[in-house]
Amino acid sequence: MIAAGSVLTMDMATLGRHCRRFLAWWGAELRAMLPRTWRDRVAGRSLIATVETDRVVLARRRGGAWRVVAKPNHRDLARATYLLPAAAVLIGEFDYPVPSAADLVQMLALDLDRLTPFRAEDVVFDVEILDDGRQRGGLGRIALAVVAKDRWAAYLALLAGLGIAPRAVATRDDQGRLRFDFARRGTLGGSGGRWRRRWTIAAALLIALNLLLLVWRDQLALDRLAEAVDSQRLQVQLIERVRRQVEAEEARRHELVARLQARAPLAILDALTTALPDQVWLTSLIWNGTELRLSGGQSGPADVVAVLAGSGLLTDLRRDDAPPGTFNVTATLVPIGGDSR
Repeated sequence: MIAAGSVLTMDMATLGRHCRRFLAWWGAELRAMLPRTWRDRVAGRSLIATVETDRVVLARRRGGAWRVVAKPNHRDLARATYLLPAAAVLIGEFDYPVPSAADLVQMLALDLDRLTPFRAEDVVFDVEILDDGRQRGGLGRIALAVVAKDRWAAYLALLAGLGIAPRAVATRDDQGRLRFDFARRGTLGGSGGRWRRRWTIAAALLIALNLLLLVWRDQLALDRLAEAVDSQRLQVQLIERVRRQVEAEEARRHELVARLQARAPLAILDALTTALPDQVWLTSLIWNGTELRLSGGQSGPADVVAVLAGSGLLTDLRRDDAPPGTFNVTATLVPIGGDSR
C-alpha cells in the first residue's frame, strides 16, 4: 500500500512502475469479472489457428464444436489464437499462495527456478488459477505452463514467415479446451503488444471516467445544497425581519415603561421632597403632563426657586404672587435625558 503523501515525493520512474503494476492488476481483475464466453471472444478464442507445413488452418467455434474455415480472411487470421504444439509446452500444477493475478505473476517470476527446471530468463510462461484458496486459508491451486525461449522464438519466426503477427498464443488440452496465453506477458512486439496497450488505455479511460463521475457527483451534491440554501433564504430573511421588529418593539416598551416611571406623580413628589430643605414643605402639586404647579410654605429665608432650579428636576421656573411665608411656583419638568442647565 502506497501512502498518499509519498506520491508527492516519488520519482517518475518509481511512480510509473507503480502505475503499471496497478493497471496490470486492475486489468486482470476486470478480465476475471467477465463471463468466460466474453473473455474468449475478446481474446480471440472463438477462432483458433494451427500451422501445418506452409499454411495456416483456421477453425471457428460453432456451438460446442470447432469447424474449419475454408477461406480465412486477414482479419480473422489477425484475431485468432494460435496453438503451440503440445510437445513444446511443459505444464505443472502446484499448491501456491494466490494473491491478485498481477502479483501472482511477479511472485512466479521470482520463484520459477524452484518450481521448474528452467530459469525465468530462459522461458516464457503463463499461469491459470484453478483454486484461489479462499476455502483453504489462502493456499490455492495453480497450473503453470512454460515454453523454452528458443522454441518460442522459432514458433514466432515460423508465423512471421507466413506474414502473421499473432495477438494470442495458447495451448489446448485433451478435451479441446484452450488454456493459457503466452502472449499476454508482453513477449510479442506485434499485435499482441498493441492488444496489451489497448487494455492499458481502456484501464486509464476507466480511471478517468471514475474520477469524472466522482467530480460530477460532488458537483451535483453542491448544486443541491445551493438550491436548498436558496429555498430557505427567503424564510431566513422573513425571520430576521420579524426578529428586528420584535427587538424594536421591546426597546420601545422598555423606554415607555421607564418614561412612565420617571413621570409618575408619586415619583415626582418623592424627588421634590428629597430636593427641598426641611424648612420648606409642599401643600399642593398640580401636574397637567406639561407644566408643574407647586404651592407650599416655608419657615425660613430659603429661596425656593433657586433650590428647585439647582435640583435639576425643573426648568423654566416662574414665581407667582403668594402671601408671606408661602410660595407659588410654575415650572416645566425636565425631559428624560435633558439638562436644566
